Amino acid sequence: MTDLTSTQGIVALAAAGTAGVALIFSLVLAVKLRRLRRAQRMVLGNAGERDLVDQAARLEMGFADLREWVEETLERTAMRMETVEQRLDGCVTYRALVRYDASWTATAPASCCPRSCTATRPGCT
Repeated sequence: MTDLTSTQGIVALAAAGTAGVALIFSLVLAVKLRRLRRAQRMVLGNAGERDLVDQAARLEMGFADLREWVEETLERTAMRMETVEQRLDGCVTYRALVRYDASWTATAPASCCPRSCTATRPGCT
């Protein structure tokens, strides 16, 4: 096997070359993977290092909670607005001008004043 020009020698050289290329390729991939992992980590204040994927998941959960809270608040606000609108609709339903004589004499001028009643008519104001 001292002769590298024989068939076995050429196959051995080809296998060694392929192994060398595979070794270099695996080293390059290992370096890229290390850089990728280092880039994926970041420091977030005093909490230490956290994974970016974990941070993204936490942010997504936070936004989902915030969206639910906003939707619930909007529903409560819509219900309150509906109640207020119903109250306002029944607030001043009937209006009138009331004419009266202050002195009960025929020569005195009559006075008028506006009056309003609610829809339930408990009394005029």
